[in-house]
Amino acid sequence: MSQITRQWRSWSEAIAKAAYEVLGSCNLYVFGSVVKERVTGGSDVDVLIVADNLPGDFRVRGELIAKIEEEANLPLYHSFQIHLATWEEVEVNPIYREAVSKGIPIFVGTLRGRGEFKRS
Repeated sequence: MSQITRQWRSWSEAIAKAAYEVLGSCNLYVFGSVVKERVTGGSDVDVLIVADNLPGDFRVRGELIAKIEEEANLPLYHSFQIHLATWEEVEVNPIYREAVSKGIPIFVGTLRGRGEFKRS
């Protein structure tokens, strides 16, 4: 397991702050093997960032992820898998719904209630 993976909480907070700088109000959830405490040597850290103002173009979303990684000072090679989604996408994606309901929220911007999928 990499040092970055072992320090997932502090890196997740840096990613949350960077996401807020890049996207504005958003919610961040850590999910997957880290939350389930099933981390292995090859594990990554899954991070879901939910924001209302995301573009529909996946290339532009990739650029946003790169900006977030840069702002968080992540190294070029790291073990974080960053997912961007709108609340509408969370509602229809079972993996993202589980990330919101069972993942670890990292507080940034306006955080909605855990497991709540309706816009406030």
